[in-house]
Amino acid sequence: MKADESLKTLFHLSSKPIVALLNGLFGETFDPETASVESLNTEFVNGEMDTIYADSRIRVTDLQESKEFHIEFQTKNDASMIVRMFEYGFQVAKGSTQRVEDQLVVRFPPQLVIYLEQGPLSADFLSCLVQFPPYEQSDLYEYKVPVKRYWEFNAEDFKGQMFALLPFQVFTYRKAIAKIVNDQDLTESHKKRLVHQELLRLKECIEQSHDSILEVHRQRLITDDDVNKMSTVIFNLSRHLYNKFEAYYDSFFLEVEKMVKSMFDVNLLKQAREEAMRDGRNEGIREGLKEGIREGRKEGLKEGLKEGRIEGQHKLLLSQFSLRNFLDDRVREYILQVTDEAEIQRLSSLLLTANSKQEILQHIGVDEH
Repeated sequence: MKADESLKTLFHLSSKPIVALLNGLFGETFDPETASVESLNTEFVNGEMDTIYADSRIRVTDLQESKEFHIEFQTKNDASMIVRMFEYGFQVAKGSTQRVEDQLVVRFPPQLVIYLEQGPLSADFLSCLVQFPPYEQSDLYEYKVPVKRYWEFNAEDFKGQMFALLPFQVFTYRKAIAKIVNDQDLTESHKKRLVHQELLRLKECIEQSHDSILEVHRQRLITDDDVNKMSTVIFNLSRHLYNKFEAYYDSFFLEVEKMVKSMFDVNLLKQAREEAMRDGRNEGIREGLKEGIREGRKEGLKEGLKEGRIEGQHKLLLSQFSLRNFLDDRVREYILQVTDEAEIQRLSSLLLTANSKQEILQHIGVDEH
């Protein structure tokens, strides 16, 4: 999964975290409990007949109000960004024109650029002047888009309304590590020691993000599926951003994978425990009443627990494979027929390390064509 795909994944979380995030970013007051969220088309064809892609377009509807938002993510300060924002904004605006009295109004949506990596960016807005004929001074109009600097968000922000952005913490150390690796004055052994230290700090950062996500989950602000998506984004972004530094810390990704899998397991245990206890208890009672013996009830409970656990694992795997675009009818059929928990664990591990769908198909013994 590429970085831009990971970024977009976070805007397909459930409505609560998205509404909270938009409230925090744009100063809105939508009710996360009642507002609905719709992810809109981000593909446009410009005047040169080229296809352009925005990062996110979201419509929030609450009671009688409906509002659309456009957000872009950047890792560096690109001078052409304001022009792209204007182009994206115009593409959105021309598809939602309104007539006020006898005048057609082309209304741009609220827009925002979030910069993910620290850099020279002092202004709170990107801006440019738009001029129309006859090019007099009075024909100049300023177009402005606010910016947010991710590195300026603090712990309170993530505890408040910005928790959907927790996975982006993995961007924090990339520049520092790249600077060390590219430093010609350092020996290879010195580089390895320094990069190893930075990757240790990154691992601690991922652990803290892990704990924060689970805390938000305990507060019922995000769903089990949200946790799956956020943890998968953490792992995939880590892979994408730091893969070329693996030689400096051989076991780094194995350790991160273990952390990510533990997040999956927390949800798996919760879901399986609730479903299995309910199913197993009902089955145990039915069997106990039918047979009239305690052993039947125990056996029913045991079988119900196992079946509930397997079913929970199936649901989790299907969600994760779908998130990485590895799910088709063949993979779905294979997952649903697996009852061996060791094989389920192998599939879970393969999901985190596979670079292509072909690897998945080879594992389950199916040709791609």
